[in-house]
Amino acid sequence: MNQRNLPEATTAELVDAAPPTLHEFLPSDAFGSVGPSVVDLQLIVDATFRVSSVAAQPDGCDALGHSLLDLVTSPVRQGLREAAERCVATGSTERISIRLAVAPQIELAACMRPFESADGTGLVLAAVENVTQNAASDAEFQLEVQRDLLDVLDVAIFSKDRESRFLGANEKLLKALGVEQLSDALGKTDYDFFPAEEAAHFRAHDVAVMSSGEPVIEMVEQLTSPDGTSETLVTTKLPVRNADGDVIGVIGYFRFVTDAIETKQELRSLEGRHALALQASREGIWEFDLNSNMVEVTERFAELVGLDPPVAGRVSVATLSNIFGADGVQEVLDQCLAVVKNPALHVEFKALQMQTDSGTRFFEVMGYPLVEDGEVTRLIGTLAETTEDVQREHELLYRANHDALTGLANRHQLFVRLNEELDANELTFLLYLDLDQFKVINDSLGHGVGDELLQAVSARLSAIVDDEYLLARLGGDEFAIVGRSVGASAEILGEAILEGLSTPLVLGDTEIYTSASIGLVYARGNSRDAIGVLRDADTALYEAKEAGKSCIRTFEREMRRKADQQLRLQNRIRRALKHDEFELHYQPIMCAESGTISGVEALLRWKTGGELHAPAAFLPYLEQSGLIVPVGEQVIRDAIAQFATWITSTPGGQDLAGSLNLSRVQFRSPSLLDVILETLGEHNVSPSQLVIEVTETAMSDDVNNMVETLQKARDAGIRVAVDDFGVGQSSLSSLYELPADILKIDKAFVGRIEGSETQPVIEAILAMARAVGLTTTAEGVETQTQRAFLESAGCDYLQGFLFGRPVSPAEMTARLRDQ
Repeated sequence: MNQRNLPEATTAELVDAAPPTLHEFLPSDAFGSVGPSVVDLQLIVDATFRVSSVAAQPDGCDALGHSLLDLVTSPVRQGLREAAERCVATGSTERISIRLAVAPQIELAACMRPFESADGTGLVLAAVENVTQNAASDAEFQLEVQRDLLDVLDVAIFSKDRESRFLGANEKLLKALGVEQLSDALGKTDYDFFPAEEAAHFRAHDVAVMSSGEPVIEMVEQLTSPDGTSETLVTTKLPVRNADGDVIGVIGYFRFVTDAIETKQELRSLEGRHALALQASREGIWEFDLNSNMVEVTERFAELVGLDPPVAGRVSVATLSNIFGADGVQEVLDQCLAVVKNPALHVEFKALQMQTDSGTRFFEVMGYPLVEDGEVTRLIGTLAETTEDVQREHELLYRANHDALTGLANRHQLFVRLNEELDANELTFLLYLDLDQFKVINDSLGHGVGDELLQAVSARLSAIVDDEYLLARLGGDEFAIVGRSVGASAEILGEAILEGLSTPLVLGDTEIYTSASIGLVYARGNSRDAIGVLRDADTALYEAKEAGKSCIRTFEREMRRKADQQLRLQNRIRRALKHDEFELHYQPIMCAESGTISGVEALLRWKTGGELHAPAAFLPYLEQSGLIVPVGEQVIRDAIAQFATWITSTPGGQDLAGSLNLSRVQFRSPSLLDVILETLGEHNVSPSQLVIEVTETAMSDDVNNMVETLQKARDAGIRVAVDDFGVGQSSLSSLYELPADILKIDKAFVGRIEGSETQPVIEAILAMARAVGLTTTAEGVETQTQRAFLESAGCDYLQGFLFGRPVSPAEMTARLRDQ
């Protein structure tokens, strides 16, 4: 029998259940006749020269966990140390002769090569008995072949520490992560490369393996590849133990089966196909006599196909045709004839079917020739039922193309359909929708209810979307619909979805109202790609959310230009953060009665290209990205430190008040107030000398969360100012409810004081503020006329360019001292 006709080894055969070492990935004959057949010593040594893995060692040597230097005799110890240090320092391969303490009479030729891991530079050492002048070269060859073999294996191999940080990877794993160099992966986790939902899934299995100490063998998982497509893979993970037996990480491998699951051969490989000799003990055996045209079958064969009585015997081809159908049996006979003509071939038919009352049963036929006197006289083989395999194959195929939670098509199937439509060069539409306020629902009612909501939304969308279109869930609360566009069908469908979601969903006893924002994009021709179309739809979706949500926006090129500009701005701002281009400037706040500086307001500025940019140019991005929280904390610390300097070192500083602006996003940080109070304490600044300013609009948008935090701030002695009052939605009566001490009148009112129609409004605001016990500050004062009116109307404090623009700390220090 030809070796090439033997069944493939499965991925499960690559590893054992015991703690893995190097040799588990290396067949014993990996080097053939061109390399050493036996390696006397082969170790992996960590950055401290301690042996962390053993692939080969002589009898009596217990290397694992011991120092490499302790394994050798004293005379060679210093030389080995120096060679190892040179290897690490220069990155070069070092050769040296050594003698092991357990066999000092035998000289070994050793070769060392460095490798990088997240824990530092380690060594791989291979040594053979020094019986030839080329022994050291043989050891080096061993290392080279080992490294190459790991890269050519048809699996992606990885190792991780207890925190699931990557410690090692072969070439296929790096490709799956979307990086080229091992250094780009070391020390990082799955969260750095995959969507959070997938990364959490991978981490959970890492933890399960490390906690139980038991391997996880060939589990089917989904992975989003670097190009955004969904891949199906089969993963095995095993615990890694140190010399004390403690689990210190995991090692594993996976194989992509997205395409392979469409073939039965690969499925059987995934399920652990056994060799033909092993199958004979549990599957039906048949022998086809070419001379008599009869088939002799075993009792197991008869049981499988329901022959009555189920005993071994001879059956005709006609009988088998009645059981399996004439077409299937004829195809097997055709293969038998081909084998007779060419004994190097074999019979392999995987689609033999038998119809029963309970449904279709599937079988696989394998057969090999028996040659007598140079001629094929008989064929012998097996009959194996594969019904469960076929069902499992269908299940794998289904899971590879469908979302597990909702049963809808997944991202992979969406991309396939979208590319098909584009290849057909027909006008195609993509509706990309995202549920509004889903995070709020998820956080308030729990993830279980969130999942039920997604299932309910999926059912409602399925009832709205026609079968001619493909409805898919892309992950989280994002859905997409793709189809060919006819007339206004896409817009009509989008409006129907908005209307359909306007009716509340009932989950148990709870009614939940939800809505969606929708981005629509049209595309035609194979010059477009699915990823680009989805990106444009996402851009349109963002515009829909910006427009107030629960609406549709169609992609236009101007949106892409705007998005590109936004991306460039984001990149510039990230560089600015990295290079400390943000700085604080300070503007004076004047006491209207005394005409002196009573306070200073800290204002963030971005200095780039010799210009200063106000917050309007970058604050929206800082809020959207969440960077406003760490940036805001640094502003709080820097500003309070500066306030403390002025309070202690300038005339009248003990009465000076410092003002800080806070973003609505900062209030979502539970540590905000703790940071403020801690910093005040560090610099010995009284809370009463700090004013935190919040815009009226921000306060009305997130009133419950903000009011609670602001009230706690006031209870601690900090004063609160409502900034930009008058431009939001609050009424004057709301002043009774706001936890505030100071009202800052927006410059939009102050700038129109010269027009008599605005003066009564300002007077009313001032009167109401006095009635509820609030002090008042007018912003944007630029003329003496404005100043005179505000002073006569009873405004307490004034701020604006008339009294000074925002300046650097040094300039403000000089002004305070001059005063």
